[in-house]
Amino acid sequence: MSDGYIYKRKQGTTSERPRDVEAGFQYFDTTLKQPIWSAGNNQWVDALGDNI
Repeated sequence: MSDGYIYKRKQGTTSERPRDVEAGFQYFDTTLKQPIWSAGNNQWVDALGDNI
């Protein structure tokens, strides 16, 4: 049974960041060694809200 969930990578390098994820999606960037969050439109921010 499918619940509509599509798997998206939750960690990896900067170049492996998933695309087209909803705002708020959390990803651990192993290149930067920090968690980041999607701001939507394939933009990413760190915990301080700075664009990454």
